[in-house]
Amino acid sequence: MPPRKINRPGLPPPRRGPAHAGPQTLLEQARRWMNNGDYHRASVAFEKLAREADRLAPVRSPLMYFQAGRCRVLMGDPESGLGLVYRALNALALQGRWPELHRSAQITISELRDLGAPAQAEALQTWIEQKSASAPDALPGDVSPVRENIQLPLNCPNCGAPLLAKDLEWIDASTVVCNFCGGLVRPQ
Repeated sequence: MPPRKINRPGLPPPRRGPAHAGPQTLLEQARRWMNNGDYHRASVAFEKLAREADRLAPVRSPLMYFQAGRCRVLMGDPESGLGLVYRALNALALQGRWPELHRSAQITISELRDLGAPAQAEALQTWIEQKSASAPDALPGDVSPVRENIQLPLNCPNCGAPLLAKDLEWIDASTVVCNFCGGLVRPQ
């Protein structure tokens, strides 16, 4: 028996498809598009998510602007991509998220060099060095937390993005931040 349609007088029909997807669904779709090399669609989706995050959760918007910028760089448009990357990096600096800023910048610099845009890579490297001069130094005695025998999931439980060890930012001894959605991930 086919599913019964519910008549909802006075209410519009529910919206379907990626264009009307909620933020979580759109984030998952954007990540899939990026992984499959459909950088244009991924960039549009990440930018939409970034603008929404600006309004609702500003702490997450730099991650979305960064991914949108990376997509544009990877699709061969480094100029517009770098505008979004600089926007993300400035937001990270204002939020005091220096490790994330450095990691994100190094990813972009590497991709720019791989794509044959050494001038843009060098300009970004110079910008990072200037920005880092204003970064607070680590407090004396600060050490990294011990992370022995921690079993994190392979993918973020919030958005499904892969959690790569080289890209993880540890918040405490057992919690990392997902680089795609900014969600906190703890051991299983």
